[in-house]
Amino acid sequence: MALAPVNLIHQTDAIGVASAILKKQAFGRIYNACSPDHPSKKAFYTAAAHTTGLIEPRFIEEKRDWKIVESLNVPEFLDYDFQVAL
Repeated sequence: MALAPVNLIHQTDAIGVASAILKKQAFGRIYNACSPDHPSKKAFYTAAAHTTGLIEPRFIEEKRDWKIVESLNVPEFLDYDFQVAL
């Protein structure tokens, strides 16, 4: 599923979101913490392979069932800006 988007978060942002929840005592809500960037799986994992010196992965050029996870509550209730682009 090369064309499907990734729904990932960088460790820096995962810690940042968790810290913002604790700092603001913003409990009782669901925070789908996910980067606002959603490159295709092919683009993301191919770039990661190049960066780490691994063999480029092969993909099937299709996009079946997929969804994009949006972090709606993160900016609204935590006033957190994601730091790392994917």
